[in-house]
Amino acid sequence: MPAVESDLSQLITGTPLVKLQRSTPYRAADVYVKLENRNLTGSGRDRAALNMLEFKEAEGAFAEKRAFVGIDDGYFGLSLASLAAIRGFDAVIFRSQAWQPAVTEKIQDLGAHLEMLDDQLTFTEQIEAARTYALAHDLPFLDPFSDLANPSIHAVTTGPEIIESLGRVPDAFVAGVGTGGTLTGVAQALREQKEEVGIYAVEPAQAAVLSGESAGHHYLSGIGYGFIPTSLDRACFDQAIVVDETKALHCQRALAINEGLIVDSGSGAAVAGAIALAERLGQDRQVVVSVTASYDAL
Repeated sequence: MPAVESDLSQLITGTPLVKLQRSTPYRAADVYVKLENRNLTGSGRDRAALNMLEFKEAEGAFAEKRAFVGIDDGYFGLSLASLAAIRGFDAVIFRSQAWQPAVTEKIQDLGAHLEMLDDQLTFTEQIEAARTYALAHDLPFLDPFSDLANPSIHAVTTGPEIIESLGRVPDAFVAGVGTGGTLTGVAQALREQKEEVGIYAVEPAQAAVLSGESAGHHYLSGIGYGFIPTSLDRACFDQAIVVDETKALHCQRALAINEGLIVDSGSGAAVAGAIALAERLGQDRQVVVSVTASYDAL
């Protein structure tokens, strides 16, 4: 029988790894999806949010007031709001008007204070607005794009979970780049066990900044924010796989039909990149890809 947990934050981490059955081409490598959408709020951002919050608490950042400011990337705000409710914090979440209204309502239901931002602001401008507010109110600022507590949690949990589930280090790991935390942390964990493991970053063709292209507009959730985050170790991956928005959306739909798997569009891009890589690698190889969320942020 499952153990009784002390609070809902204990449901974060320990997500399953599932092999795709009907989506990979003949004679391609096996593709396994790490279901980060099985975390508490339906998003892998929960891991980073919890670790960042606990790091701040250990540093004494909440000695005078249990309150913080966070920037929402479409998923991180819900993670923060949920943890604030569970752990007894006051949360101020900066969130773009472009994000899903239904998720905005959930954040409000959890008791967080929302500062809604003009959807014409670039994401770096949104981060700066939240940072300025935090400084003005002398509150800790939680930013997954720059906080190294983000990749570190994936190095000590997500990566080792993959190795334990497979019983070995996979031949390749693929993740879409949003904050960069998952790719960086998992790469560190896997390469500590097998240096030659292939690490691949997926980005939208419409905002392929890792490939040296300019940041354009796209509708893929959770990846391609138009800049290279500090949380991403640019030396950790071997190649950036560029996936067109149309291909990503097709893969998102195909996963639902062929596998019964509901994912966000950014994860559709990541899986499309993983399947293309699996075809290239061929039989008797193993590719693991991270599925970030079960809903679209846009």
